[in-house]
Amino acid sequence: MAFIESIRKAGLKTALISSSKNAQDILVRTGLAHLFDAVIDGIEAERTGLHGKPHPDIFRHAASLLSVPPGEAFAVEDALSGVEAAYKADFGLVIGIDRARQRDELLAHGADVVVDDLAELMPADVVQENSLPDALEAFDQLVGAMGPERPAVFLDYDGTLTPIVDRPELAVLDAPVRRTLERLAKCCTVAIVSGRDRVNVAGLVGIDNLVYAGSHGFDIAGPDGLQMQHERAAEFLPALDAAEEQLRARLVDVPGVLIERKRFAIATHYRLVAESDVERVEAAVETVAGEHPQLRRTGGKKVFELRPQLPWDKGKAVVWLLEALGLAKEKVVPIYIGDDETDEDAFAALRERGGLGLFVGDASQATAASYRLEDTDAVGHFLSRLADMLEDRP
Repeated sequence: MAFIESIRKAGLKTALISSSKNAQDILVRTGLAHLFDAVIDGIEAERTGLHGKPHPDIFRHAASLLSVPPGEAFAVEDALSGVEAAYKADFGLVIGIDRARQRDELLAHGADVVVDDLAELMPADVVQENSLPDALEAFDQLVGAMGPERPAVFLDYDGTLTPIVDRPELAVLDAPVRRTLERLAKCCTVAIVSGRDRVNVAGLVGIDNLVYAGSHGFDIAGPDGLQMQHERAAEFLPALDAAEEQLRARLVDVPGVLIERKRFAIATHYRLVAESDVERVEAAVETVAGEHPQLRRTGGKKVFELRPQLPWDKGKAVVWLLEALGLAKEKVVPIYIGDDETDEDAFAALRERGGLGLFVGDASQATAASYRLEDTDAVGHFLSRLADMLEDRP
């Protein structure tokens, strides 16, 4: 949003290209329709007989709607097919966003520039100026955007409901926050989506009528017999077992390192590791990951993690829950609150479905969320206000 606003201030026209037939509806619901002079979505493509990506049709059509020759336009894409389509459309510049660790592939498909986030293309003062609105300060606006629809609330645990602490077992939920979650769960669906094991996070929260998604969504359970374990997750247990053994052997003499084995992941915490030893810890994780192609390395706050090499994450888990709970067919606005890079998948997934992402932490940090909350205390206040609002509804 900040990037688009900055280039519009500079006098450039903008168009949105999407294969989704919900694009116009999502723009209206999120209050972003004003950012685009033209929208070419799945409905428009079908109406005009345009071929989808990787064909260049929709990009050329977008340029024509803006009265700009393709050679004087630039495109921003994170999908290989989209990058290829813009390249074939003879756009003057194609920017690839590396959201899936595929920099080389984006370049091979036609990207001229590859960045991890559009903030890299903006001056620091512009990024700061366009930081996300505070969800507490903009609470009435946020609720107004929901209209009469009720929310479904998805929450990370560490760094969101509890502050980040030196050791995972010390992250204890405060009693007032637990009472707020109990109130909220009487009014709408509440789910905890955590990198922790499901049983572990369920024990820490201690509320029976919540949905718990553990191991980044590989293991889910909830009321009325809700149960899901990723159908292929068990295949990766031998690789995880071997990787855990190797990591413990390689890092046994590194003071402060903590290797936390979860059922479907291995977290190597280095918060208590001396700065001089962090590189050694990262190198060990990288080496072990390289020896087990069935696993992929991800990150977080002071943690390196190994997870199954499967196209599954918190975003896909939240979408699965919306479908499994029948919420996708109801008038529900999903809200996801999280603080870590693993939560970005959920922010992105819900944005495509008209949901709202609330990022907890530094206001200037690049994120796919729509709002921010300063810290875990702010999360508690926000949830309390949301519960108050829902309890007052007829």
